[in-house]
Amino acid sequence: MTDYKAFSITLKAISRSVQNLPRESREIVLRLSPVRPTPEDCLTDNFDVSLVYDDVSYSAELKTDGSFQNIESLRFFFGDFEPQWSSLPAKSSILHLFDSKNIFSGSVGLVYFTVHITNTSDEEEVYYSSYLSVCLRDGPQSENVKGMCAEIASQEDLLFDKNTSLLASGLSNGKEESYSTIFDHYLSVIDSAIKVYSYNASYFSSYSRSKLVLRRTVGNFEKLWNVREETLSYIAQHPEELVPTNEPSAISYGTSKFVPNKTLLFSHEFDKNLYENRVILGFLDLAIKETQAGIKELDKKFLDLSSFSSGSKGYTNSSFLMLDQIRRILKKIQDNLLSRQEKLKRLRYQYAQFFPFAGEKLTNPPKPTAIFRLVPQYRQVYDVMARWFSERFIFPLPEFFTYELSKCSLIYEQYLLIHLVRSIAEAGWIMTDRKTIDWSGMYEDQLVPDHRNKIFNHFLFTRDYDFLELFYEPVISNTEIGKEELGLRRNSSMTVSEELSVISRKHGTLIYTPDFVLKKTVEGKRSYLLLDAKFSRIEDVLEKKLLLMIVKYILGVSPVHESDRIEGLILPCGKISSQAKTPNSPFWNLCPGISPVFSQNRINAVQLHEFSDDKDFVKMLGEFL
Repeated sequence: MTDYKAFSITLKAISRSVQNLPRESREIVLRLSPVRPTPEDCLTDNFDVSLVYDDVSYSAELKTDGSFQNIESLRFFFGDFEPQWSSLPAKSSILHLFDSKNIFSGSVGLVYFTVHITNTSDEEEVYYSSYLSVCLRDGPQSENVKGMCAEIASQEDLLFDKNTSLLASGLSNGKEESYSTIFDHYLSVIDSAIKVYSYNASYFSSYSRSKLVLRRTVGNFEKLWNVREETLSYIAQHPEELVPTNEPSAISYGTSKFVPNKTLLFSHEFDKNLYENRVILGFLDLAIKETQAGIKELDKKFLDLSSFSSGSKGYTNSSFLMLDQIRRILKKIQDNLLSRQEKLKRLRYQYAQFFPFAGEKLTNPPKPTAIFRLVPQYRQVYDVMARWFSERFIFPLPEFFTYELSKCSLIYEQYLLIHLVRSIAEAGWIMTDRKTIDWSGMYEDQLVPDHRNKIFNHFLFTRDYDFLELFYEPVISNTEIGKEELGLRRNSSMTVSEELSVISRKHGTLIYTPDFVLKKTVEGKRSYLLLDAKFSRIEDVLEKKLLLMIVKYILGVSPVHESDRIEGLILPCGKISSQAKTPNSPFWNLCPGISPVFSQNRINAVQLHEFSDDKDFVKMLGEFL
């Protein structure tokens, strides 16, 4: 295995405005690791992320402590970008990856580089750089991203299963009480518990279950109403309590009469110190304890977040936009926890007045005793406790953070997914199901989009007797695996670089992963529309990306069944155009007779962002739907 510690990437800013950048951002050294960076890295104490800029050109070099002599081939990736070189330097320790490239212009959030190395033994190894965070020039573009973040937050219930995401539909209406659904497996149960405890307080105060017990106390002799053997034994053992009396029925000793001043008395009393009542108190203790732990954890996370930079002068850190949203959400969660903790403490004080003993320490669900099962008020409390133990999280804040951070680089894709689902519904299609396909189970992990957050990536719709499927980040392969799900295949081993030069790879599994595929089934025949999201300006996509995407997704992909057809390709563009007038598609004036798919109504780039008129996108999509 290659020594990955010997490799690093040096990234240099080379724009004319480089002097305006912070010194640490002008030249960045990234060590390579066989471990892919994950959002969890952002939560470690020593996490440090370098800033790069969307309007700055960069050059990059791959350096090794030795040489490239034992390396057969090397491939460098950043999204769709894969630079080419004729050969590796045999004796040098430096490989120039690219020069003067505005490589981050189409990126947002947290990004990283990937390097595939094949050694002379034909073994392939994959290495990753650490995270970089893309900064956007202040102005409309950063406001555009802020708007996209807000749109995603308002529609999270559409994208994610609320039982695995830590956000739910309540975020969409902005009402304070709706934020309880953020941790719905905890807060909603606590809300139910507060309601049940408050409603039944009067019952437990006056009518709670108890047991009849015989109490032994030492008291005045006048209160004695039942003489037991223990009473006589106590009198015999405590002669100091005897006092003279004239009562004829008193205890005789010689010629004197005596009666006890104090003696052992017995009485029957009702004792509430039962297991069930102790459990009722113990649950309140546990709920208060875990709520307090959550509040402390939130305080700690606020401190952790402070280490993230908001950006350099004139720029906004796009990852920080999402983190700033996390701060607001966490503050609302903390306020809700404090409110519930106060209610729980008041209930604990109230219940302690009629249950004056320690609560049961709970680590597992309480036993379903007869009282819990048969007495309605006790059964209500037991049901709340049972639900809490079966459904609650214990404040999964690390999962919440990684869930949010992982969305940073997917902002535009998820923004587009929301618009797609909305446009499909407006065209009269009815959603019947949503689910998640785990493509990583079919292919090598490093090739396949990561769906750890369980985002829905397969949406099913019907209209009359027709069917429509929307796939998010599906895998199109040159093998038989996965064809049944999608019905598309990659038809060639040819790979085309950004410069449209051809590379041939004749072995192994080769895949394409378009951002979206629409599959419409009408009378048994299937038609397809492919979409690939580009967080770029439309003029840049038309000039630099359109032909490459045509080679990949129109020429390089075929339906499995001959009767099926690929009807078009849309490239939605997420950045605001610098041109007042939308540029024409290269196909705007093609002569009649060319294949129908090659027209600007079937293949085109369209603007779709917070400041765009969506009519071109809706028109192209509508023609397919």
